[in-house]
Amino acid sequence: MLNSLLTSSYLQYKSDTNTVASWLASTARKCGYAADLLTKGKQKQQGSGRLKGKARKLARNAPTKPTPSTPPAQTYIIAIKDFIGLAEYIAGYKGTRVEVPEGFASSLHRAIAVRRSHGTDVSEAPRKTTESQASDDRHSYFIGVLEHVRDTLRPLMPESLKNMESETKPADAEKLSNLFDKLELFEPSEDFLNAPDATPSAPGEPPSAARYEAERLQGFEEALLLFQLLVQDMGKIRAVILEAWSGYKMGMFDLVSASVTTNTAVDIARRMEEDAQPILDKHGGSEKLLKLLHLGYCIEREEEPTYKERPDDFLNLRVYDLAEKAFWPTYLLLEGFCAIAKGRKNIPQYKPGHYGTYNPLNDRSKMTDREKSYEDRALLMEMLSEINFLCKASPTPMSWEDELTSGLRKTLCETGKIPLWLTFAAHLWLDTHHTLRNEVSRAYDDLYEAAVKMGGSIKEILDFHRSLRVDNWPRSNDMAFMILLERIEWVVEEDTLQDARRRAGRPVGQPFDWLKQHPIYAGLYLYHIKAMFQEMGITFVGAWGSVMYAGHLYNAVRQEKLLNTRWDDMELLFVLHENFFVGGRPKTPDDYLKRFVLSLGASASTFAKNKRNQQMEESKRGPRSLTELAPVARMFHQRYCETGARTDLAPEDLETILSKGMWEENEEESAEMSAADGQDLRVFARSEQPSKEQRHRRRRFTPPQLLRALRNSLGAEALEFSFDYLKMHKICWTLLRAVERQCRPHLTQMFGPMYIEHENQLPYVVSYVFMAATKTDRINAVIAKKKEKVVTSALLVEAAGVLGEHIRDGVGAAVSREMGFPYEINIH
Repeated sequence: MLNSLLTSSYLQYKSDTNTVASWLASTARKCGYAADLLTKGKQKQQGSGRLKGKARKLARNAPTKPTPSTPPAQTYIIAIKDFIGLAEYIAGYKGTRVEVPEGFASSLHRAIAVRRSHGTDVSEAPRKTTESQASDDRHSYFIGVLEHVRDTLRPLMPESLKNMESETKPADAEKLSNLFDKLELFEPSEDFLNAPDATPSAPGEPPSAARYEAERLQGFEEALLLFQLLVQDMGKIRAVILEAWSGYKMGMFDLVSASVTTNTAVDIARRMEEDAQPILDKHGGSEKLLKLLHLGYCIEREEEPTYKERPDDFLNLRVYDLAEKAFWPTYLLLEGFCAIAKGRKNIPQYKPGHYGTYNPLNDRSKMTDREKSYEDRALLMEMLSEINFLCKASPTPMSWEDELTSGLRKTLCETGKIPLWLTFAAHLWLDTHHTLRNEVSRAYDDLYEAAVKMGGSIKEILDFHRSLRVDNWPRSNDMAFMILLERIEWVVEEDTLQDARRRAGRPVGQPFDWLKQHPIYAGLYLYHIKAMFQEMGITFVGAWGSVMYAGHLYNAVRQEKLLNTRWDDMELLFVLHENFFVGGRPKTPDDYLKRFVLSLGASASTFAKNKRNQQMEESKRGPRSLTELAPVARMFHQRYCETGARTDLAPEDLETILSKGMWEENEEESAEMSAADGQDLRVFARSEQPSKEQRHRRRRFTPPQLLRALRNSLGAEALEFSFDYLKMHKICWTLLRAVERQCRPHLTQMFGPMYIEHENQLPYVVSYVFMAATKTDRINAVIAKKKEKVVTSALLVEAAGVLGEHIRDGVGAAVSREMGFPYEINIH
């Protein structure tokens, strides 16, 4: 089911017709309209309210809520034929003049526009059935009713709304009049007879508790309207995805942003189609309706659907422009392939070049429709063959699998049906090639480069800690690194798919050609290993404490003006992790030590005045550590990192996108950068507090709006999602080693030779450096006692010297330099 935060063209249409019905009914009744003049209808059934399963258990354990003093409002269905009588009664009301609100007028206008622009494409079909003719009559009648309502209420509309659309055409009016002549009188509507009575009152008074909705048509015309709006919405979504891949090509968005946004778009399209399935299936389903829609396009152009100018054509190219917008050519290719590849063990071998050779250097904008269709056939048929082989050679779905691959797996191995969303997914895959052309393999290059860096960091850490362990990271935890290394090797070492082809006696092809031709899949795989790498990195540095404690030391020597050189990587971490320090950056020696002890896991009560007990009280939260960043990117962790995890977007997922991941474009800075670079470059920044306009906009988002928000959020989070915490740990640990070695004489003199017993206690050297610079006996007693009651900054000076040497050697920007992201940090 489509998320409640999302809307669609059909949902908007339903909302508009309900708005029209509700305002007409409630306003007419307030003007004294008699309920018994309305058509007999059905009261909308209310659910039993009986919960099941987990929901029932939760409700049973929940605290008892007071019973509402008033019963819930009843919903009544308003027949379409009643609209005119209601409108005419309101227009003729002799009491206080009724003002037509702008919202009602806008809803009425949109409803008319939707019905006029859709649902009539097959109305001129030569072989009509009695049912389809009746369906067309109902469609025309509904349009006429809505237009009659608009014209009747036009005098009551504000001046700005009166000229929204011209009066009903004479021919339409005559047709409508003829339809009215055929109407029969019915008994009074039970809906309105049962609805609460309303005394004649001023129209400005609050409405009664009753709710009203428009009668919902269930015929073929409604199914076709719904299907056309579904295709229309997918077309709008497609435009956003084209923007994403164009942005990727220009360097505006990274591969993960473009790929996750694309796959989410297909997921949304699938949910939209599944919501519509009950209505569509009553009239043959998506495939039949798509064929009828194409038939309508052909009739509009006076073309034969099956006509082919040349033997090699696979569709009537005279309607290619219309057919392509409805994904018809892609559907035909899918249909043809599935017919020969259906079955769990059926793996037909595709002969390369059978449908021609794809040349990415050709300029698609200069191609004829025939050349475009031939190019798409050559591209898609080869890719479908590869997906078919992958699905059947490896029948278990992988967590990072894209919707096209998983959908085709189900179609070929189970259902044999081609839903519209699967056709849409294949069309988006073609769009990536149309956009990237000869740069399409860049996606694999990005995957390869990132994977090699992550693999290198893991191997370095495993070697670095071969004999150095800590209780918080037992050797068994290294297994997680080994699993990720294996995943990385799948895309950088030997192509396992090549081996499978070789064993099956099929052409081997070029190494990793599958990933080079499928940028969406490559991007999702990159997300998979990045998300796992980030999770492991954060957990690892939290177990060792190296990065956190080195950051405290660096801050202290900077605040004391002992270090002039900036440690770029650490400054970047301070910006990314806003809560790196408890309560902001400490600025005095006493604060350095207090904040450090808090980060060790001490409770704030440890530092309470007049406290008799000198022992450190532990915080219930335990030692502080860095937390995972990139909230929007992390939202997809379950989807792409856990085998067998759900593939649907949950309501809380979209809440995360809209509330935590809302980024706004800095239009002024974007314009400056675009002008300077000569390209369309945009700058996004996180919204600290959502404006009223943002909060209102979040209530209902269209899929394109959501996808743009997602794309921008993922792009803006790319920096924090790419930070190499393992490399940073090695740098910090090496630094702490050097600090301990430099400060050893002073540390031994002040705290004795056993100030640390093992190297895994190295981070505590920072606490001794801070203790030496303070005279706070309470904190000194918490950690260790000085042999001499002296206060000296000598250790800070020595530590600053070591830090300066490391930073000047280029280590200070090693992590950020390897990420390759341009960024600026403002130091306040």
